[in-house]
Amino acid sequence: MIKTGGKIFVFLFLILLAGRTSLGIAQTGDSVKIAAIFAQTGATAPMDKEAFEALRWTCQRINHQGGVLGKPVKVLEYDNQSTSLGSLAAGKKAIRDGATAVVGASWSAHSLAIAHLMQEAKIPMISPASTNPALTKIGDYIFRVCASDEFSGKALADFASERLNAKTVVVLTNANSQFSRDLAAFFIDQFNKKGTVLWEGDYLQDASDFSQILEKVKSLQPEVVFVPGYPRDSGYILRQAQNMGVKSIFLGADGWNYLMTEYAGSAVNGHYFSDLWHAGLPNPKSKAFLEEYNKDGFQVKISLAPLAYDSLMVIVNAINKAGTLNTAAIRDAIAATKDYEGVTGNISFNQFGDPIKPIVILKFDNNQPMYYMTIRK
Repeated sequence: MIKTGGKIFVFLFLILLAGRTSLGIAQTGDSVKIAAIFAQTGATAPMDKEAFEALRWTCQRINHQGGVLGKPVKVLEYDNQSTSLGSLAAGKKAIRDGATAVVGASWSAHSLAIAHLMQEAKIPMISPASTNPALTKIGDYIFRVCASDEFSGKALADFASERLNAKTVVVLTNANSQFSRDLAAFFIDQFNKKGTVLWEGDYLQDASDFSQILEKVKSLQPEVVFVPGYPRDSGYILRQAQNMGVKSIFLGADGWNYLMTEYAGSAVNGHYFSDLWHAGLPNPKSKAFLEEYNKDGFQVKISLAPLAYDSLMVIVNAINKAGTLNTAAIRDAIAATKDYEGVTGNISFNQFGDPIKPIVILKFDNNQPMYYMTIRK
Protein backbone atom coordinates (compact mmCIF):
# COMPACT_ATOMS: atom_id res chain seq x y z
CA MET A 1 0.00 0.00 0.00
CA ILE A 2 2.84 2.38 0.79
CA LYS A 3 4.49 1.73 -2.56
CA THR A 4 1.22 2.10 -4.47
CA GLY A 5 0.46 5.36 -2.67
CA GLY A 6 3.91 6.66 -3.52
CA LYS A 7 3.38 5.95 -7.21
CA ILE A 8 0.06 7.74 -7.14
CA PHE A 9 1.67 10.73 -5.43
CA VAL A 10 4.43 10.91 -8.06
CA PHE A 11 1.89 10.56 -10.85
CA LEU A 12 -0.24 13.39 -9.47
CA PHE A 13 2.86 15.54 -8.97
CA LEU A 14 3.87 15.07 -12.62
CA ILE A 15 0.36 16.05 -13.73
CA LEU A 16 0.66 19.27 -11.75
CA LEU A 17 4.02 20.03 -13.33
CA ALA A 18 2.58 19.46 -16.79
CA GLY A 19 -0.31 21.82 -16.17
CA ARG A 20 -0.81 25.12 -14.37
CA THR A 21 -0.21 25.36 -10.65
CA SER A 22 -1.54 27.85 -8.15
CA LEU A 23 1.84 29.59 -8.37
CA GLY A 24 1.09 30.73 -11.90
CA ILE A 25 3.35 28.41 -13.92
CA ALA A 26 2.37 28.46 -17.59
CA GLN A 27 1.48 25.17 -19.22
CA THR A 28 4.48 23.51 -20.84
CA GLY A 29 4.22 22.33 -24.40
CA ASP A 30 5.30 23.03 -27.94
CA SER A 31 3.89 26.56 -28.13
CA VAL A 32 3.34 29.70 -26.08
CA LYS A 33 -0.42 30.13 -25.84
CA ILE A 34 -1.85 33.65 -25.83
CA ALA A 35 -5.62 33.97 -25.43
CA ALA A 36 -7.44 36.53 -27.57
CA ILE A 37 -10.85 37.30 -26.05
CA PHE A 38 -13.02 39.48 -28.27
CA ALA A 39 -16.38 39.24 -30.02
CA GLN A 40 -16.97 37.10 -33.09
CA THR A 41 -20.76 37.39 -32.72
CA GLY A 42 -23.04 40.13 -31.47
CA ALA A 43 -22.86 43.91 -31.48
CA THR A 44 -19.11 44.21 -30.90
CA ALA A 45 -18.10 41.70 -33.58
CA PRO A 46 -17.67 44.13 -36.54
CA MET A 47 -15.20 46.20 -34.53
CA ASP A 48 -13.47 43.27 -32.84
CA LYS A 49 -12.80 41.60 -36.18
CA GLU A 50 -9.88 43.99 -36.55
CA ALA A 51 -8.38 42.80 -33.26
CA PHE A 52 -8.47 39.14 -34.31
CA GLU A 53 -6.96 39.97 -37.70
CA ALA A 54 -4.17 42.02 -36.16
CA LEU A 55 -3.32 39.34 -33.60
CA ARG A 56 -3.17 36.60 -36.24
CA TRP A 57 -0.94 38.77 -38.41
CA THR A 58 1.31 39.67 -35.48
CA CYS A 59 1.58 36.03 -34.41
CA GLN A 60 2.69 35.00 -37.91
CA ARG A 61 5.39 37.66 -37.93
CA ILE A 62 6.64 36.67 -34.47
CA ASN A 63 6.86 33.02 -35.50
CA HIS A 64 8.54 33.89 -38.79
CA GLN A 65 11.25 35.54 -36.70
CA GLY A 66 11.74 32.52 -34.45
CA GLY A 67 8.89 32.74 -31.95
CA VAL A 68 9.56 33.38 -28.28
CA LEU A 69 11.99 31.43 -26.08
CA GLY A 70 12.46 29.05 -28.99
CA LYS A 71 8.75 28.21 -29.16
CA PRO A 72 6.10 29.35 -31.64
CA VAL A 73 3.36 31.64 -30.39
CA LYS A 74 -0.20 30.33 -30.73
CA VAL A 75 -3.15 32.70 -30.46
CA LEU A 76 -6.17 30.97 -28.93
CA GLU A 77 -9.30 32.77 -30.16
CA TYR A 78 -12.40 33.01 -27.97
CA ASP A 79 -15.75 34.57 -28.79
CA ASN A 80 -17.12 36.60 -25.88
CA GLN A 81 -20.43 36.96 -27.78
CA SER A 82 -20.42 40.72 -27.09
CA THR A 83 -21.56 40.18 -23.50
CA SER A 84 -20.07 40.16 -20.02
CA LEU A 85 -21.34 36.63 -19.41
CA GLY A 86 -19.79 35.48 -22.66
CA SER A 87 -16.53 37.14 -21.62
CA LEU A 88 -16.61 35.29 -18.30
CA ALA A 89 -17.12 31.96 -20.08
CA ALA A 90 -14.33 32.74 -22.56
CA GLY A 91 -11.96 33.63 -19.73
CA LYS A 92 -12.66 30.31 -17.99
CA LYS A 93 -11.92 28.43 -21.24
CA ALA A 94 -8.66 30.34 -21.68
CA ILE A 95 -7.54 29.29 -18.19
CA ARG A 96 -8.49 25.63 -18.83
CA ASP A 97 -6.62 25.69 -22.14
CA GLY A 98 -3.42 26.81 -20.45
CA ALA A 99 -3.07 30.38 -21.73
CA THR A 100 0.14 32.08 -20.63
CA ALA A 101 -1.36 35.57 -21.08
CA VAL A 102 -4.52 37.25 -22.37
CA VAL A 103 -5.15 40.03 -24.87
CA GLY A 104 -8.68 41.42 -24.54
CA ALA A 105 -11.25 42.69 -24.54
CA SER A 106 -12.28 45.88 -26.32
CA TRP A 107 -15.35 47.03 -24.37
CA SER A 108 -14.67 47.79 -20.71
CA ALA A 109 -17.65 45.76 -19.44
CA HIS A 110 -16.25 42.69 -21.18
CA SER A 111 -12.73 43.23 -19.87
CA LEU A 112 -13.96 43.74 -16.32
CA ALA A 113 -15.61 40.32 -16.44
CA ILE A 114 -12.37 38.67 -17.58
CA ALA A 115 -10.00 40.58 -15.32
CA HIS A 116 -11.25 39.16 -12.02
CA LEU A 117 -10.65 35.63 -13.33
CA MET A 118 -7.14 36.41 -14.59
CA GLN A 119 -6.14 38.14 -11.40
CA GLU A 120 -7.21 35.14 -9.36
CA ALA A 121 -5.48 32.72 -11.75
CA LYS A 122 -2.36 34.93 -11.85
CA ILE A 123 -2.37 35.22 -15.63
CA PRO A 124 -1.22 38.56 -17.11
CA MET A 125 -3.90 40.34 -19.13
CA ILE A 126 -3.57 43.39 -21.37
CA SER A 127 -6.63 45.15 -22.78
CA PRO A 128 -6.01 47.07 -26.00
CA ALA A 129 -8.93 49.48 -25.72
CA SER A 130 -10.86 49.21 -22.43
CA THR A 131 -10.75 52.65 -20.85
CA ASN A 132 -12.76 52.24 -17.62
CA PRO A 133 -10.49 53.40 -14.76
CA ALA A 134 -11.68 50.52 -12.54
CA LEU A 135 -10.20 47.85 -14.82
CA THR A 136 -6.56 48.03 -13.79
CA LYS A 137 -7.51 48.61 -10.15
CA ILE A 138 -8.68 44.97 -10.03
CA GLY A 139 -5.15 43.76 -9.45
CA ASP A 140 -1.50 43.71 -10.41
CA TYR A 141 -1.90 41.21 -13.27
CA ILE A 142 -4.19 43.55 -15.24
CA PHE A 143 -2.84 46.11 -17.74
CA ARG A 144 -3.98 48.19 -20.70
CA VAL A 145 -2.15 49.93 -23.56
CA CYS A 146 -4.75 52.69 -24.03
CA ALA A 147 -5.41 55.82 -22.02
CA SER A 148 -8.06 55.61 -19.32
CA ASP A 149 -11.28 57.65 -19.30
CA GLU A 150 -9.86 59.70 -16.45
CA PHE A 151 -6.89 60.87 -18.49
CA SER A 152 -8.95 61.41 -21.66
CA GLY A 153 -11.72 63.33 -19.88
CA LYS A 154 -9.29 65.67 -18.16
CA ALA A 155 -7.15 66.09 -21.28
CA LEU A 156 -10.21 67.00 -23.35
CA ALA A 157 -11.25 69.59 -20.77
CA ASP A 158 -7.78 71.15 -20.97
CA PHE A 159 -7.96 71.05 -24.77
CA ALA A 160 -11.30 72.87 -24.71
CA SER A 161 -10.05 75.59 -22.39
CA GLU A 162 -6.49 75.99 -23.62
CA ARG A 163 -6.66 75.22 -27.34
CA LEU A 164 -10.24 76.16 -28.15
CA ASN A 165 -10.16 79.07 -25.66
CA ALA A 166 -13.57 78.04 -24.31
CA LYS A 167 -14.84 79.66 -21.14
CA THR A 168 -18.26 77.98 -21.26
CA VAL A 169 -19.32 74.45 -22.13
CA VAL A 170 -22.38 72.23 -22.12
CA VAL A 171 -22.00 68.48 -21.61
CA LEU A 172 -24.45 66.02 -23.22
CA THR A 173 -24.20 62.55 -21.69
CA ASN A 174 -25.46 59.20 -22.97
CA ALA A 175 -27.39 58.04 -19.90
CA ASN A 176 -27.18 54.37 -20.95
CA SER A 177 -23.39 54.34 -21.11
CA GLN A 178 -21.01 54.08 -18.16
CA PHE A 179 -18.24 55.09 -20.58
CA SER A 180 -20.09 58.32 -21.40
CA ARG A 181 -20.97 59.09 -17.79
CA ASP A 182 -17.40 58.56 -16.60
CA LEU A 183 -15.91 60.76 -19.30
CA ALA A 184 -18.47 63.47 -18.58
CA ALA A 185 -17.65 63.44 -14.86
CA PHE A 186 -13.89 63.72 -15.39
CA PHE A 187 -14.37 66.43 -18.03
CA ILE A 188 -16.69 68.51 -15.82
CA ASP A 189 -14.42 68.26 -12.78
CA GLN A 190 -11.41 69.43 -14.77
CA PHE A 191 -13.13 72.14 -16.83
CA ASN A 192 -14.71 73.74 -13.76
CA LYS A 193 -11.17 74.66 -12.64
CA LYS A 194 -10.79 77.00 -15.63
CA GLY A 195 -14.26 77.79 -16.94
CA THR A 196 -17.95 77.22 -16.43
CA VAL A 197 -20.06 74.17 -17.22
CA LEU A 198 -23.41 75.78 -18.00
CA TRP A 199 -25.45 72.57 -18.05
CA GLU A 200 -25.16 68.80 -18.18
CA GLY A 201 -27.98 67.26 -20.16
CA ASP A 202 -28.53 63.57 -20.80
CA TYR A 203 -30.30 61.46 -23.37
CA LEU A 204 -31.13 57.80 -24.05
CA GLN A 205 -28.84 55.91 -26.39
CA ASP A 206 -31.60 54.75 -28.74
CA ALA A 207 -33.07 58.23 -29.18
CA SER A 208 -33.22 59.79 -32.63
CA ASP A 209 -34.76 63.17 -31.86
CA PHE A 210 -32.46 65.44 -29.85
CA SER A 211 -34.27 68.69 -30.57
CA GLN A 212 -35.35 69.29 -26.97
CA ILE A 213 -31.88 69.22 -25.47
CA LEU A 214 -30.45 71.06 -28.46
CA GLU A 215 -32.96 73.87 -27.98
CA LYS A 216 -31.50 74.41 -24.54
CA VAL A 217 -27.95 74.22 -25.91
CA LYS A 218 -28.87 76.87 -28.46
CA SER A 219 -30.32 79.14 -25.77
CA LEU A 220 -27.24 78.80 -23.56
CA GLN A 221 -24.82 79.49 -26.46
CA PRO A 222 -21.82 77.61 -25.03
CA GLU A 223 -18.54 77.90 -26.87
CA VAL A 224 -18.06 74.12 -26.72
CA VAL A 225 -20.45 71.17 -26.41
CA PHE A 226 -18.83 67.97 -25.11
CA VAL A 227 -20.59 64.80 -26.32
CA PRO A 228 -18.84 61.64 -25.05
CA GLY A 229 -21.06 59.30 -27.03
CA TYR A 230 -20.89 56.87 -29.94
CA PRO A 231 -21.20 57.42 -33.72
CA ARG A 232 -24.97 56.99 -34.01
CA ASP A 233 -26.12 59.20 -31.14
CA SER A 234 -23.32 61.75 -31.52
CA GLY A 235 -23.74 61.87 -35.28
CA TYR A 236 -27.48 62.57 -35.06
CA ILE A 237 -26.78 65.27 -32.47
CA LEU A 238 -24.30 67.00 -34.79
CA ARG A 239 -26.64 66.84 -37.79
CA GLN A 240 -29.62 68.19 -35.85
CA ALA A 241 -27.51 70.87 -34.17
CA GLN A 242 -26.41 72.16 -37.55
CA ASN A 243 -29.99 72.15 -38.85
CA MET A 244 -31.10 74.10 -35.78
CA GLY A 245 -28.39 76.72 -36.17
CA VAL A 246 -26.29 75.80 -33.12
CA LYS A 247 -22.93 77.55 -33.57
CA SER A 248 -20.93 75.82 -30.81
CA ILE A 249 -17.86 73.67 -31.47
CA PHE A 250 -18.59 70.02 -30.66
CA LEU A 251 -16.04 67.83 -28.95
CA GLY A 252 -16.10 64.06 -28.58
CA ALA A 253 -13.93 61.27 -27.17
CA ASP A 254 -12.74 57.89 -28.46
CA GLY A 255 -16.31 56.65 -28.86
CA TRP A 256 -16.40 58.72 -32.05
CA ASN A 257 -14.79 57.44 -35.26
CA TYR A 258 -15.08 57.52 -39.05
CA LEU A 259 -18.64 56.10 -38.81
CA MET A 260 -19.83 59.49 -37.57
CA THR A 261 -20.30 60.60 -41.16
CA GLU A 262 -22.94 57.90 -41.73
CA TYR A 263 -25.18 59.71 -39.24
CA ALA A 264 -23.98 63.30 -39.37
CA GLY A 265 -22.89 63.71 -42.98
CA SER A 266 -20.96 66.93 -43.55
CA ALA A 267 -22.13 68.26 -40.17
CA VAL A 268 -19.04 66.56 -38.64
CA ASN A 269 -16.66 69.01 -40.29
CA GLY A 270 -14.86 71.44 -38.02
CA HIS A 271 -15.46 69.41 -34.86
CA TYR A 272 -12.91 67.53 -32.74
CA PHE A 273 -12.51 64.30 -30.81
CA SER A 274 -9.82 62.33 -29.04
CA ASP A 275 -8.60 58.90 -30.07
CA LEU A 276 -6.06 56.34 -28.94
CA TRP A 277 -4.14 56.29 -32.26
CA HIS A 278 -4.34 57.64 -35.79
CA ALA A 279 -2.69 56.76 -39.09
CA GLY A 280 -1.48 60.35 -39.41
CA LEU A 281 0.69 60.14 -36.29
CA PRO A 282 4.25 61.34 -36.93
CA ASN A 283 5.58 58.03 -35.62
CA PRO A 284 8.02 56.03 -37.82
CA LYS A 285 7.03 52.71 -36.25
CA SER A 286 3.35 53.47 -36.86
CA LYS A 287 4.04 54.25 -40.50
CA ALA A 288 6.09 51.06 -40.92
CA PHE A 289 3.31 48.99 -39.32
CA LEU A 290 0.70 50.45 -41.67
CA GLU A 291 2.87 49.86 -44.73
CA GLU A 292 3.46 46.19 -43.88
CA TYR A 293 -0.11 45.60 -42.72
CA ASN A 294 -1.64 47.14 -45.83
CA LYS A 295 0.82 45.27 -48.06
CA ASP A 296 -0.50 42.01 -46.62
CA GLY A 297 -4.06 42.98 -47.55
CA PHE A 298 -5.37 44.33 -44.25
CA GLN A 299 -6.94 47.71 -43.56
CA VAL A 300 -7.01 49.73 -40.37
CA LYS A 301 -10.28 51.60 -39.92
CA ILE A 302 -10.15 52.15 -36.16
CA SER A 303 -7.38 52.12 -33.56
CA LEU A 304 -8.11 48.58 -32.29
CA ALA A 305 -5.78 46.77 -34.71
CA PRO A 306 -2.59 48.68 -33.79
CA LEU A 307 -3.55 48.59 -30.10
CA ALA A 308 -3.98 44.79 -30.29
CA TYR A 309 -0.61 44.57 -32.03
CA ASP A 310 1.05 46.57 -29.26
CA SER A 311 -0.65 44.45 -26.58
CA LEU A 312 0.72 41.21 -27.96
CA MET A 313 4.17 42.67 -28.61
CA VAL A 314 4.42 44.00 -25.03
CA ILE A 315 3.63 40.47 -23.78
CA VAL A 316 6.21 38.87 -26.09
CA ASN A 317 8.80 41.47 -25.11
CA ALA A 318 8.10 40.70 -21.44
CA ILE A 319 8.39 36.93 -21.95
CA ASN A 320 11.74 37.37 -23.67
CA LYS A 321 12.98 39.59 -20.86
CA ALA A 322 11.70 37.20 -18.18
CA GLY A 323 13.32 34.26 -19.95
CA THR A 324 10.62 31.96 -18.65
CA LEU A 325 6.93 31.10 -19.02
CA ASN A 326 6.36 31.60 -15.33
CA THR A 327 3.38 33.95 -15.32
CA ALA A 328 4.50 35.82 -12.20
CA ALA A 329 7.82 36.60 -13.85
CA ILE A 330 6.04 37.68 -17.02
CA ARG A 331 3.76 39.96 -14.99
CA ASP A 332 6.80 41.54 -13.35
CA ALA A 333 8.43 42.08 -16.75
CA ILE A 334 5.28 43.71 -18.15
CA ALA A 335 5.06 46.01 -15.13
CA ALA A 336 8.73 46.96 -15.61
CA THR A 337 8.18 47.88 -19.28
CA LYS A 338 9.70 51.28 -19.90
CA ASP A 339 9.64 53.29 -23.13
CA TYR A 340 8.72 50.29 -25.25
CA GLU A 341 8.49 51.64 -28.79
CA GLY A 342 4.97 50.72 -29.81
CA VAL A 343 2.96 51.47 -32.92
CA THR A 344 0.58 53.59 -30.83
CA GLY A 345 3.39 55.39 -28.98
CA ASN A 346 6.09 54.63 -26.46
CA ILE A 347 4.71 52.52 -23.61
CA SER A 348 5.63 52.54 -19.94
CA PHE A 349 3.31 51.46 -17.12
CA ASN A 350 2.49 53.24 -13.89
CA GLN A 351 1.86 51.41 -10.61
CA PHE A 352 -1.72 50.60 -11.62
CA GLY A 353 -0.90 49.01 -14.98
CA ASP A 354 -1.99 52.07 -16.98
CA PRO A 355 0.26 53.24 -19.80
CA ILE A 356 2.14 56.50 -19.60
CA LYS A 357 1.54 57.54 -23.19
CA PRO A 358 -0.30 60.25 -25.16
CA ILE A 359 -3.68 60.48 -26.82
CA VAL A 360 -4.33 62.20 -30.14
CA ILE A 361 -6.82 64.89 -31.07
CA LEU A 362 -8.48 64.54 -34.47
CA LYS A 363 -10.47 67.10 -36.43
CA PHE A 364 -13.05 66.30 -39.07
CA ASP A 365 -12.21 67.82 -42.44
CA ASN A 366 -13.87 66.84 -45.74
CA ASN A 367 -15.86 64.24 -43.78
CA GLN A 368 -12.66 62.51 -42.59
CA PRO A 369 -11.00 62.50 -39.14
CA MET A 370 -7.58 64.08 -39.60
CA TYR A 371 -4.67 64.18 -37.18
CA TYR A 372 -4.62 67.51 -35.35
CA MET A 373 -2.29 67.19 -32.36
CA THR A 374 -0.94 64.92 -29.62
CA ILE A 375 -1.67 65.42 -25.91
CA ARG A 376 0.84 63.93 -23.50
CA LYS A 377 0.52 63.19 -19.79
